[in-house]
Amino acid sequence: MIVGGLLISLMEVLATLAFPLIVRRLVDDLGKRTFSLETMFETPLFMILFSVLVAGALAGGLSGYMLSLAGHRTARSLKNLLFGRLISRDVAFFDKSETGALVSRMTNDTQAIVALLSQGIAGLVGGAVLLLASTIVLFALDVALAAAILLIIFATLAIVAPIAGLLSGIAKRANDRYAGLAARLTRIFQQVKLVKAFRAEGQEERNISDNLDEVYEQNCKASLVRSALQPMTGLALSLSFLSIMIYGGARVENGSLTIGTLTAFILYIINLVAPLIQFSTFIAQYNEAKASADRIEPLLNTTLDQTVTGIAGPRPTGDDEGIVLKDLEFSYTDGEAEPTLYIPYLNARKGRALVISGKNGSGKSTLLSLILRFYKPQRGKIMFGGEDIQNLPISIWRSEIGYMFQDTQLMSGTIAENVAYGCERFDEERVRDALSRAGCDDFIAPGRLDIHDRVGEGGQALSGGQNQRIGLARIFYRDPEVVLLDEPTASLDPTNEAIIGRAINSLLKGRIVIVLSHRRLAIDPDKSDFLMLDGGRLRSQSS
Repeated sequence: MIVGGLLISLMEVLATLAFPLIVRRLVDDLGKRTFSLETMFETPLFMILFSVLVAGALAGGLSGYMLSLAGHRTARSLKNLLFGRLISRDVAFFDKSETGALVSRMTNDTQAIVALLSQGIAGLVGGAVLLLASTIVLFALDVALAAAILLIIFATLAIVAPIAGLLSGIAKRANDRYAGLAARLTRIFQQVKLVKAFRAEGQEERNISDNLDEVYEQNCKASLVRSALQPMTGLALSLSFLSIMIYGGARVENGSLTIGTLTAFILYIINLVAPLIQFSTFIAQYNEAKASADRIEPLLNTTLDQTVTGIAGPRPTGDDEGIVLKDLEFSYTDGEAEPTLYIPYLNARKGRALVISGKNGSGKSTLLSLILRFYKPQRGKIMFGGEDIQNLPISIWRSEIGYMFQDTQLMSGTIAENVAYGCERFDEERVRDALSRAGCDDFIAPGRLDIHDRVGEGGQALSGGQNQRIGLARIFYRDPEVVLLDEPTASLDPTNEAIIGRAINSLLKGRIVIVLSHRRLAIDPDKSDFLMLDGGRLRSQSS
């Protein structure tokens, strides 16, 4: 599409080149007779001129549309590719990355690259052809006058190019400031309740004001550079016109130059100055796109997580032994004196609930993260069905896990969409059954909420207990072999806690259930094992 647009744009360039030559002939011919509208319209050259103008306009419109369409397609492809690479990165990557900065990479930086491909290159190619062809024609018409004009224009270009080059560093710093601003705004809006609860509005206003001042400073520098470029090209145009009017007028007076040739020179000046503007624009776009590409390239040239690459393979099948951990060691950072988590041996059996308790920071959530393969242990194995889970395709392994967060995270959408989230097929009856089994009948009923009602961003339209039960309904809908529950009753009232406890009991049949909890749950003690973690170390496991 880009190549086609460039080829068609050359037709516009040819029309632009032909226009002054035809005008030259037309002016000289009309100068030999009495001028009138009738004589002008009777001249074949006038119809040729009109046809050239129409053809050039049509070619310009078509090439512009094709290049814009190519830009939109490129933007879609690049953003799809970048998002695919980002979403396939492991959790550790997101632990270290600012959400707003990643959003900026997806939006501002990709758009700068697309602008270069769809607009900058077209301007460069068309401008180069127009400049070269116009130069050749001008020298063919009159060498002395052409040399005088080109000397002014190329002297201007020698000054403009280095100034335009300054935009590279400015663009990089500006985009960095934009990314920082986007990251801070994302944090504030995500934690707006925290901001308001602690009356930190004024503090955040000052922080955002400082970020905006930094963005403003870089934008002012960029505007200064761009403002310097514009009058220089205008000055080159004015000096060229002045040279033609003085020197060319004298040549017409002494008869060594026709009025038609002088008219053609005046028109060709625009053809010479326009590429200068296009070149300065291209340099600016190139530098901005290069700065953006430098930030995007590391995100594209990385090893994909197995979430994307490991999509083939047999469905993992557990056995009565369930999940077994052997000599497991894990640290979040290398070089720690003591591992964050060390478990010599642990067995989560099918048909029983393994209830893990311990203080905050004891390694409970880390253990679930390792089972989910958010992180990889430095030593030891996690076995399932006699197979190390690291050898299983990760997408297949996670499809067999139902995970319930301590504070259930709901996506903006309907209740039904949240229950079936991550599943390829949507079955409304299955959604209703999952909600019923999770104890949601008291608030999802005629006259109250429907499964097609929206939950609001992050589940704001529902209570904490309702959010938790919808999170549990996700597990019933998915029907996995392994169920991981991270503090499922934290901050819940006794009524909701009892409902969650009954639902967990119904999950035990034929499944491996691991529950993190600070307090005793309403789970059948005859089908439960209890484990204590203290400082990342296993202290006890008993029936």
